[in-house]
Amino acid sequence: MIDYNIELAAETDELNETINYQSVFMLVKKEMAIKSKLLENVSKRIADSIKESFPKINQLKVKVSKINPPLGGQIQKVTLEYNC
Repeated sequence: MIDYNIELAAETDELNETINYQSVFMLVKKEMAIKSKLLENVSKRIADSIKESFPKINQLKVKVSKINPPLGGQIQKVTLEYNC
């Protein structure tokens, strides 16, 4: 979830006045390619990278899931949510 003021983008219909979601995707992809032991580490790196690239963001929520975590049981996924 990305919270920011959309007024200027809505009025101008210009991509440079908003958050470019393709750029966000590329930032997330880059951070996900880095090996990490903890979801906490991954989610903070993603949040930091996005907020650094888009300072107009007021609030950001990052959710990261690990599919089939090795916990010794039938668990579909574990999800961590980081708000900043």
